[in-house]
Amino acid sequence: MKDITSEDIAMKVMKSTTENVELSEEEVSMLENDEEIQKSLRLLAAVQRSMLEATMPVPDVNGELEKIINEEDVNETSEHRHFMGYVISAIVGAAAMIALVFGYNYFSGIGESADKISKVETGSGETMTINLADGTEIVLNDNSSIEYPHGFTGTDRIVKLSGEALFKVSKNKHHPFIVETDKIRTRVLGTVFDVKAYPGTEASVALVEGKVEVKNMSSGKVTNIIPGQQYRMNIAGKADIKKVNTDETTAWSDGVFYYDNKRLEDIMYALGRWYNRKVVFKNSALKDIRLNFAAERKGSIQETVELLNSLGKVKVTTDSERIVIE
Repeated sequence: MKDITSEDIAMKVMKSTTENVELSEEEVSMLENDEEIQKSLRLLAAVQRSMLEATMPVPDVNGELEKIINEEDVNETSEHRHFMGYVISAIVGAAAMIALVFGYNYFSGIGESADKISKVETGSGETMTINLADGTEIVLNDNSSIEYPHGFTGTDRIVKLSGEALFKVSKNKHHPFIVETDKIRTRVLGTVFDVKAYPGTEASVALVEGKVEVKNMSSGKVTNIIPGQQYRMNIAGKADIKKVNTDETTAWSDGVFYYDNKRLEDIMYALGRWYNRKVVFKNSALKDIRLNFAAERKGSIQETVELLNSLGKVKVTTDSERIVIE
């Protein structure tokens, strides 16, 4: 895993979905303690959030920054660190200008691009809130992506999800809201629900309020669930319904890891995905241990591992690439 660089910290600030981004002393120092740079980054973050909430296309700032860095054949010296300050300042200014142009073009051409599809992605340790044109709010979990139109023009309001998201759907009895994944298709008129469909894992829909209709894409069977129920479909396509604590299934959207009597394997793979680590069990029997566990998602991996170890059930260690359970 690569070392964290000053451009990584810049991206962290610009990708943030909160007004104030918490940076460690080390991260602040990597931005050379330049308050103007940090202020510019936060301004750009606000611009990007506003553009996402207005369903505008957002410039690929990360990609442009990587192009500049890759073109420079310099060593990681004090001169390079000083150079990075200029690079970050330049890219912030350029990206902000691009954002303004995109915003102007969007508003001047509104109505012409309603069918244009936007795609938003998150990485490890990231969540993002998106407000759609119809008033629907989507909170996208880590390592997830969603595709949605700038405006809904047909009978159905359709979005495509990979990963996990919490949906608070604006009610419209004439225009059903549909979430499509490669495993299941969820249809609603207006409600709050969580959809999870990470590649290679079981798919699920947990209903907080309202009513939803879930279609198994392999069998074609349609199932209705009520608040407090979760529809689950395993990798083989077999589905069932169980009662769940929706506070637990949606806790991630409030920035919390919260597991009530859950299998250790499920907990660890969620942590591994969040912290971008491979999960290794030294003894497969440990996977079925059940735990009650809660922690702040903004905490470091070391803090989270310490909390796990304090339970006295297993020994958890971590390095730059793995979480090891024994």
